Amino acid sequence: MATYHLPDVMDHIMGIINDGIFFADITEMPGDDESPTYLSFSAPDPDDKFCEIDYESVDSVTDDGPFSISEKVCYGLTPEELSTVHHALTNALEYFKECSADSKSYDRKTLDEIKASSVKCRNLQAKIGKFLDDLV
Repeated sequence: MATYHLPDVMDHIMGIINDGIFFADITEMPGDDESPTYLSFSAPDPDDKFCEIDYESVDSVTDDGPFSISEKVCYGLTPEELSTVHHALTNALEYFKECSADSKSYDRKTLDEIKASSVKCRNLQAKIGKFLDDLV
């Protein structure tokens, strides 16, 4: 049995879910002398029921290698928890707006940080909102 780096597997699965697909075929394919055992992902094409979408595979790994999660999905949340995060982001963005309106109380560096955080929060809020809308 092969070993897989779970953040890689989760990242691939979340990519499929972010495409609006909630069912997929995951097959473990045997390796050979030149390539490792790997997981193959395919899913029905929501726009054409006679076609499948093939996704990138995830190679097996040795469990003693150095790994990092970097930008990969690393934790699963329930829809209720995501809804709470979405609400918290909405509140944070409202607070950022109030801070920006009261610009005399903050120095330029702080206002720039608020603006940068606001952009990141708005992007995350939109991403979570889209995901929650797709669940309905």
